[in-house]
Amino acid sequence: MKNTLIIILCAVAITIASVSLFMSVQSQSLKIGYIRSADLLYNYKGMQDATVEYETKATSWKQQIKIAELEYQATLDQYRNAVENMSAEDVQTNEQYMFGLREKHIQFADSIQQLARSTDETISNAVVKEVNEMVIEYASKNNYDMIYGTSAAGNVVYGSDALDLTDLLTEVVNKNYEEE
Repeated sequence: MKNTLIIILCAVAITIASVSLFMSVQSQSLKIGYIRSADLLYNYKGMQDATVEYETKATSWKQQIKIAELEYQATLDQYRNAVENMSAEDVQTNEQYMFGLREKHIQFADSIQQLARSTDETISNAVVKEVNEMVIEYASKNNYDMIYGTSAAGNVVYGSDALDLTDLLTEVVNKNYEEE
């Protein structure tokens, strides 16, 4: 979930930096602020709730995979216990069956992992979009020309504390989230 957010935040930050450069050429007196993007997202109650929701689903998926593995292992143990009393033809038939069963288990685990990645990406994108919309609304209502987003990639290397809107916007987005 963190990797997806970092990629999204980097893309947003690069876009913001490009627009900012253009706007600085257009106007000399801009109202500018910045946010620590990762802090804002991770302190946003909506992200915290989404993380709990995802982790609950992930736990369930892991349990499903574990149950399937235990069922396969039990079937394999039964086969191993019975193989000594089987004819060569029965051994071959059962080995093919066990191979097919193992392949189905692997496919099941792969599909669950793909579902987990897809769900993580969907949830993360929805939260980022929600936060971005609230930041845009805040900027518009408070006459900001630009709000930068800092990231680990260093798009904003330094900003004075007076321009840091992270704590204020964290309160705003959490208040909006609670009102929904």
